[in-house]
Amino acid sequence: MSKLTIRVFLSPRRVKEKEPERWQEGWPTPAGVVLTLTRGAPHGDEEAAHRGPITLDASDEEGLVHAKGLPCGRYRVDVLPGDGPAEFTEALVAHGAADDRHHIEIPEHGRADVEVVLTPGNDRRLFLLYALLESGEPLAGAEIKVDGHTKGDVHTFTSASDGAVYAACRDAEVTVIPCAHRGARVVPRDGQFEIDRRTVGEGRPPEYSVDVYYLPAPAELSVTPLLNDTPLNGVVFELTRADGRTDEPERVTTDAINPTCVFEDVAAGRVTVAVVDTSAVAYGTTRLPVEAVPGRHRANVTVRAGDETDLSGSFAFRLATTATGHLEGDVTDGAGVPLSQVAIAARQEEDDRLEKAVTDAQGHYAFRNLPVGNWQVKPARQPVTVGGRKLLADPPEGVTATVTEQRTTLAPDLVLDEEPHVIYGFVRDETGAELAFATVEFFSADGAARLGTTQASDKGYYEWHAPSAGRFLVAVASQDGRPMRRFPVEVHSRMQVDPVYYLDGNSGTPSGGSAPPAPDPNIVDLSTFPVLTEEIGGGGRAAVGGGVVDRAASFGQTVENALRDVLGWRPGSNTSGFQAALAGAFELRDVQGHTEFTWHPRGYAVQADLGALTGAQASIYQRAKNALDQIVPLLDALVPLDPAADPQDTEAVRTIVRAELGELVDELAVEGGPRIRRVDELFTLLLGNRNPGIKLDPDAVGGQLAQLRDRFGLSTARIGTLDEERIVTNFRIVVDHVLALAAGWEVDRALFSGTSDQTALGTVLIQLSRSLDVVAQSVEETVFALDSVFVDAAQRQTIQLQFKDGDPSTTPPTPPTPPILLSDLLDWVVRVSTAEGPRLIQDAGKDGVIAIAPMLKELARLVLLTEGLAAPLNQGGDRNLPEGMRTPRVRRALGELRTQLDDTVRLSSAVQRPETLEIVFVDDVVRDETTGTRTVTVVGRGFQTGSRAVLVPEGRAELGEVRSTDAVDLSRAGRAGFTFGFLPAGTPSAPVTWLITVVNPGGIRSNTVDALTT
Repeated sequence: MSKLTIRVFLSPRRVKEKEPERWQEGWPTPAGVVLTLTRGAPHGDEEAAHRGPITLDASDEEGLVHAKGLPCGRYRVDVLPGDGPAEFTEALVAHGAADDRHHIEIPEHGRADVEVVLTPGNDRRLFLLYALLESGEPLAGAEIKVDGHTKGDVHTFTSASDGAVYAACRDAEVTVIPCAHRGARVVPRDGQFEIDRRTVGEGRPPEYSVDVYYLPAPAELSVTPLLNDTPLNGVVFELTRADGRTDEPERVTTDAINPTCVFEDVAAGRVTVAVVDTSAVAYGTTRLPVEAVPGRHRANVTVRAGDETDLSGSFAFRLATTATGHLEGDVTDGAGVPLSQVAIAARQEEDDRLEKAVTDAQGHYAFRNLPVGNWQVKPARQPVTVGGRKLLADPPEGVTATVTEQRTTLAPDLVLDEEPHVIYGFVRDETGAELAFATVEFFSADGAARLGTTQASDKGYYEWHAPSAGRFLVAVASQDGRPMRRFPVEVHSRMQVDPVYYLDGNSGTPSGGSAPPAPDPNIVDLSTFPVLTEEIGGGGRAAVGGGVVDRAASFGQTVENALRDVLGWRPGSNTSGFQAALAGAFELRDVQGHTEFTWHPRGYAVQADLGALTGAQASIYQRAKNALDQIVPLLDALVPLDPAADPQDTEAVRTIVRAELGELVDELAVEGGPRIRRVDELFTLLLGNRNPGIKLDPDAVGGQLAQLRDRFGLSTARIGTLDEERIVTNFRIVVDHVLALAAGWEVDRALFSGTSDQTALGTVLIQLSRSLDVVAQSVEETVFALDSVFVDAAQRQTIQLQFKDGDPSTTPPTPPTPPILLSDLLDWVVRVSTAEGPRLIQDAGKDGVIAIAPMLKELARLVLLTEGLAAPLNQGGDRNLPEGMRTPRVRRALGELRTQLDDTVRLSSAVQRPETLEIVFVDDVVRDETTGTRTVTVVGRGFQTGSRAVLVPEGRAELGEVRSTDAVDLSRAGRAGFTFGFLPAGTPSAPVTWLITVVNPGGIRSNTVDALTT
């Protein structure tokens, strides 16, 4: 079988036919060139000269043309008219020619490598241009005119997908005239310019290219606000950037003349269009007020250059028929003095509505026509500056009032007081321990006046409210009257100061070189608590609180597991189901007066903790097992065809191949997925190094199978009888089985490289089972570490974990996590990881994993918060916890437990139930008059990135189906756009109705709805 490879080049200039220049590195290798081969008439075959030329496939991106199965002989090479780059109409063979520069010779059962140069005709020269955007991205479809300064020598060229323009002109000096891009509506950045082929070529290769840059066109966004198909006047829309740019928001108001809001010259990027005001809108003859529907009052969209997007479908309006009332109140300072010109904000969380007002001279504010419900009133911004004072709301979240229908509600007075100036901290001695009940004194900046005194708590904590912001002196009072060491503190709001009181009576500065270095916590750990020398683990029990949790399965659970594995049946009260499962799992036979039974496993189940061998692993394992059953008899029956073959060598290689095939099947049955490197290595040992791009060929196999072929002499050249041919055929069958398994492994290999939505459920459950067992063991290690620092089971039942994760500054305020006992938290983790989690997953499968995932996530969060409470005091730890919980060994054990829980959360999150794929309706169909394509926009749910759409003609099967050429455009959730090419048109009497169906990457198809009519 002959094979032919042709590489096509573009010549930058005219070459002589008798002495064509060999191609040079860097010459363009165009794609899409179609060559023809015309066979010459051999001697005695005059009819062959009249046969038509052979048309080859178009050249690929590297300019290569491949062909095989061509009859041997002499062929003329030509360019198919109308294809390839314009003006390159003559093909000369630069390398691999027969006897002239137009013909090639194809040998019989050989390979021919030919290089063909396309030359510009009529003494033309090549100008290689590139159409690019300013960002450097290639611009396809851009038209560029090239004027050769010769009468009539003006040609228009179009850029390819990579932006390349192959222009050919007679003159060496030309003018390049970039034209507007029709699709994206862009304009040239630099305008027309001149280039000289002779100047460009000086000192540079002749294929030197010139870049032609374009500016992206601005986009346009439009919205037509409608209520009952009636345009609304007076709606104010605002456009803001959402990509980090600080452009001023742009506002447009609709009116009777322009009922459509249009934002022009919008730069590409992420923007938000929102309704900001509907107070001027009046609907109908009764002039009813109108409001935007919450949730449909804004649209976030990614704008591309040249887009013309209508966002009307993203907005909805309704009559403001909600019952309303009025809200009034007063704003004062801490002394009761009214505060004027204070901006007040009232927020209703139900509709995410925000209203603003300003207090008058009497400190009074009023909100009119507010929807009934609870409203939170507080300053619009804090702190509020009034008369040079900075005031904060007390309480910070403001006041709450309930608006009732057709009534005026008086809100509680909103009190704004000055920002507190507080000095706080902990008093410690030189060892770093807290000093209980110490006296802390505060002085003016010059030390002349003592402003206050406070006493620390039993934990050494103190707090003092300064009369104002400024500079003060802080000192710890001496017990024997000796002089105290004072140090300055600058306070404006809250300032933490931790003074050190030395045993000699002086109080030291909280920072500086005089303070002794803090002791190494690891040294304190080793010197204070016992060294961990006991053996951890064993016995399957974890003492967490006052009791012991038994991790061994009960007898009932053991029986249920046995029934699942043997019968493939979930135990229950259905006796008929049990009998059916029993009859399907065992086959009874009467043999010579006694009964024998044979067990038939249900499915391809392998003993596992929570999962089974399913999905892609079950498929490739069963194929490998069946192949091994067929390969072993054929392998054992092989007989050497080489009379000089050594029996010991042939038997040795046969044994090696048989053993490696067995290892391969066993590896594919490993619980939790096979080891990828191991399977790759076994295939390499059997088949040798393989290129996935090369087709399967039993005669070109390598590895141990090649060694088996060579030692047995299993080649076609040694076949002399039918029995010998049968032996070679058996060897080829063995190789075909292994090659087919290798091809299947290449397809499924990615499914075993991690946990994704394509991974089999059984594999994920096995990994989740192991991860849950590791979590339980991590609890045992944490308990052992706690015991070693004298935090025993009884004490763990009294340690209450007070979490401080709430955030009162948010709206609404985030409450802190309720407290929990340390023993209860550890017991919760053990029960979920050993009993509740495995049982729920076994009984409910995927739904059980989805149900247990939030619980695992919550446990991981609680352990993370506990780890923060056990941090050192200077890192925000809880001082109410025993000292042993702040030791490195306990914190390290908690960190390991949290890491294992995070891993379990990751595995459980990989199991998802996809949303149902459904098309609700077709929203829009847009036809591009230039290209003839149609873009169909559908509204529904379950669309995924990479989805495709199919158009099927209703009742016209002969027209075939049309698939979308572009991937799904998920610009907004629930909407997807698909682009289709040419659609056959019907007749006025018999139009064609096209039905659309969406197909997700997993092959799941949606329902079918009417899309368009042609």
